[in-house]
Amino acid sequence: MSHSHSHGGKECHGHGGHVHSGQDSHGVSHGGVDRHGHHVQAKPQQAAAAKAQDHGHSHGPNDAHGHSHGGNDHGHSHGGHKHDHDHKDAGAYFDDAAAKWDEKPGVKDNAANSAKHVQDFVAAQGWTDEKWQHATVLDFGCGTGLLSLLLAPKAKRVVCVDPSASMIDRLKEKAKQAGLENKVEAKPLLLDDSNVAELRGHKFDLIVSSMVAHHLPHVANTVRLLASTLAPGGRICFLDLLKTDKSENFHDDHAKAHAGVHHGGGFSAEDFGKIYASAGLKLLEAKQQFSIVRADNEAYPVIAAWAEKPSA
Repeated sequence: MSHSHSHGGKECHGHGGHVHSGQDSHGVSHGGVDRHGHHVQAKPQQAAAAKAQDHGHSHGPNDAHGHSHGGNDHGHSHGGHKHDHDHKDAGAYFDDAAAKWDEKPGVKDNAANSAKHVQDFVAAQGWTDEKWQHATVLDFGCGTGLLSLLLAPKAKRVVCVDPSASMIDRLKEKAKQAGLENKVEAKPLLLDDSNVAELRGHKFDLIVSSMVAHHLPHVANTVRLLASTLAPGGRICFLDLLKTDKSENFHDDHAKAHAGVHHGGGFSAEDFGKIYASAGLKLLEAKQQFSIVRADNEAYPVIAAWAEKPSA
């Protein structure tokens, strides 16, 4: 099974500079990134297939949150027993944190910045208010709904999934208080190949996932599953820690030990280019958009990586 925790535009959240093309951990050669952090398209023969504060676990071979267990994921071998332990440990971590999650430093600002970026990006792509009114959105790893509830007033419907039942319960409470319970569908879900059909019927126009990817052991598999739930022409956006020399400091030792942090160093634009290519998605943009300021007063850059599902 797979588990990915994203909480409230998950708060556990690299920087520009040159990223050179080469082979990924799967032996696939992809494009690079220019000095502004923009993904540079690889030559056709090079491209093929190949992933801030705490969330995500996944268990069993290629689980729903892209967790690969008992196999290699980005060069790391994950044994079944260890992942069973990680899953229970991380599940307890997020369930225990749900009640006070919204008080964590940086989470509300991250959600507000994420919501603004998402709305600005799709507007630049031609989304009008009318388009929003007919749009069905998925918030993958929604946590307590900090991001979901900012998008819900504009959308026709927002479906919210997260492995933590306590996070989902908190989200439902907040949706009711905001008068949005008729526009928000929230349920605990450990996404994997066995239950992805529960989401496919929606044919989402937009999928957002904030600060979740670094909690996924096998991000590419998770994105593959999510891509299957997108409508033709639909868009997906992962917001997560940008890979920098200080990204590993984003999580404290307790979170690293108990919250299923698999990619604490963050992601580059090239990383997301490979991940999206492996799922048959077209990369639209991947670059830093804003930063998260944590309790240590450090600003951690957040990358927003966008892709589109080709029209049938």
